[in-house]
Amino acid sequence: MWAKPAGKSLRVNVRTPLGGFVRVGVEGKSGRSIDDCAPIVGDHTSQPVSWKGQTDIGNVGDDEFITLRVRMRCAELFAIEWV
Repeated sequence: MWAKPAGKSLRVNVRTPLGGFVRVGVEGKSGRSIDDCAPIVGDHTSQPVSWKGQTDIGNVGDDEFITLRVRMRCAELFAIEWV
């Protein structure tokens, strides 16, 4: 997903059964890869996305677009929200 950030962090609305997860990465941002993302499990309407304990997506210019990568297993992703 290619997006212009409308905030400094992300929240997701997800539902995962046992064994499922959702991870989100910000392409090209050190420390914000999919592998750095804490797995999100369970049923959440507004769960913060975090990378190694940090919820900020990093330094992004006002006119800069970024690419988000999402990895899911046995999961439903209903929404991604900038906050």
